[in-house]
Amino acid sequence: MLYYGRRNNTLSSGCGHEYIYQGAVNFFKNKELLLVIESWVCRRCGFVKLGKRGPDFLSSTEGLYPPPEEGKRWYVLVCMVGDEPFIEAYQLKVGDVIRHECPALPEKTSLVLGDDESLRLGVDGPPAGRHFIYRYEDIVKGYVELAKTPPEVVTLTSRR
Repeated sequence: MLYYGRRNNTLSSGCGHEYIYQGAVNFFKNKELLLVIESWVCRRCGFVKLGKRGPDFLSSTEGLYPPPEEGKRWYVLVCMVGDEPFIEAYQLKVGDVIRHECPALPEKTSLVLGDDESLRLGVDGPPAGRHFIYRYEDIVKGYVELAKTPPEVVTLTSRR
């Protein structure tokens, strides 16, 4: 079995994974906690696994995401269309299309992760209004306030 290591961006095979808790990102709308996305990292190879907790996921193992594919990183999409924000984690690399149905998007238009790691409407399209994307490793150990537009990110993670 192959695993994607975050630290060296290479594949490592056969790691037994010794996970330690990495941190969490809390998503609030005013004072209401909507969702928590948390992560564990292998102390040997740097492999990161994510899980979510919220109204539909009470335990961290219940909301585990599948392991990331080769060459992809974890990103969190926040859609601010409608009364309640939509929040989801995705495994992406530059140029990937995000499967997201939204009434605010033009018909037959897809969200694409651009070269600058921003969201675009189609490959060469304009920025995706009211849709925001964050690299998970940049916002871990913090929170996102969804009552503001754009959402306010507060984190203890140092900037590189």
